[in-house]
Amino acid sequence: MKRFGGEDTIEGKAGPCYVACGLAITAATIAFFCLPQLGQDCLEVEDKKFRVILEMNGYRTEMMGMPARREAYDLDKYGGIERVVEI
Repeated sequence: MKRFGGEDTIEGKAGPCYVACGLAITAATIAFFCLPQLGQDCLEVEDKKFRVILEMNGYRTEMMGMPARREAYDLDKYGGIERVVEI
């Protein structure tokens, strides 16, 4: 606060707010340009990839998930793991 004019001035009281706003804008800019974009179905794609990895390691996944969601899946269209091992 001293660098902005001290505690008794308006600038001194507004200085920490300016610093916080600058940090928030910097964080938002980094997040906008550096983080990958996620789609609406990104969790479903990750679930399908995880299921394939489990099956490749010998786990049985037929009974995983809710009955309405147990469906055949194909990861080729998502660019995921191409090799599927039949158990």
